[in-house]
Amino acid sequence: MKNIERLEKVLDCSIKQEPMLSVFVITFQHAAYIRQALDGILMQKVDFPFEICIGEDGSSDGTRELCQMYADKYPEYIRLFLRNRNNIHRKRYVNPAMFNQNETLAACCGKYIALCEGDDYWTDPLKLQKQVDFLEAHPEYALCFHDRIKVDERGTIIDDDPLPQEMKRDLSHDEIAMSKHSTPPTATLMLRRSAIASMPDWFTQMPYGDRGLAIVATQQGSAGYIDMKASAYRIHPGGIASGASGARRAWMDIKSRQIVLANVPMSRQGRRFHVKRIMELYCEAWNASNVISLAERKKLISEMAWFIKKHPQCVWILLRCIYRRLVWRVLRFSRIFSWAVFHYPVVFLKKLLPRHLYTYFKAAFHRKQIS
Repeated sequence: MKNIERLEKVLDCSIKQEPMLSVFVITFQHAAYIRQALDGILMQKVDFPFEICIGEDGSSDGTRELCQMYADKYPEYIRLFLRNRNNIHRKRYVNPAMFNQNETLAACCGKYIALCEGDDYWTDPLKLQKQVDFLEAHPEYALCFHDRIKVDERGTIIDDDPLPQEMKRDLSHDEIAMSKHSTPPTATLMLRRSAIASMPDWFTQMPYGDRGLAIVATQQGSAGYIDMKASAYRIHPGGIASGASGARRAWMDIKSRQIVLANVPMSRQGRRFHVKRIMELYCEAWNASNVISLAERKKLISEMAWFIKKHPQCVWILLRCIYRRLVWRVLRFSRIFSWAVFHYPVVFLKKLLPRHLYTYFKAAFHRKQIS
């Protein structure tokens, strides 16, 4: 990763030992959640030195002040990077928030890097110790991950087993690159810093970083799965992914997969999978296009047409999508029609007739049905 001039204020810590592990935390507008994230990190019970690198991206809701308070209280652990949102280097990124991620990642000094965004948190005080022990015992793995739970903005559990069953195992580079699901959850990841020491130029074009990090890291080794639930992923309106509409989530996934398809070496089967998955995501975005603006809808159609022109085999996926959409509309109309045919006459009679006559005819009809 290239070193560039940093225009931000850095509140450095006074760690006396070289850290074995760096905890990577990026945060923006997380005032309601950042305390729980940092407390979950500080409660960790480990037998090695570690540091906490916090990239605060210019929040205006009090997140910055909370991070400064924690940095003052725990100077032996925390290195705080206060980003300036007017920094000219942010323009190099498709998603300017990726600047904070990459710069904070470059500041990590440990042999291993554990990830936890400011709106997520850890639940197991032995999480870091277990993951470090795993990577120390298995040098063939470039990263490890585990299961998690999903919570809402108040911390109430909404899904205690969200990780797909097919991801609850060790994964190779091709399996992560070709996964129909997301990559291993961010707050569960621990990577070897050596596996991501040299980040490719295409990484700056990614709309979000967790997929790119996992793909780059697993070029140096597999991803190991540890069977435990030790973190919580928070669903809330301000989340980059969880707060986005279905159309926008599909669009972000399209962009990241297109970049992977264009830049990451993979098998012929892997390329076919990505082409098919991108077209399916275009269809998902179109099905949810009622929640995006007209200009974005036009852009979506033009991009879809360009992609089909480049990959003609995708026209069958589009036709299947159109067919399913038509079938769904016909079935929906038939349900509404049948409900109207049988419901409205009853409502009409109830409003038209006096109450005692309506009750009489209803009882007579009921007796006839029974006989």
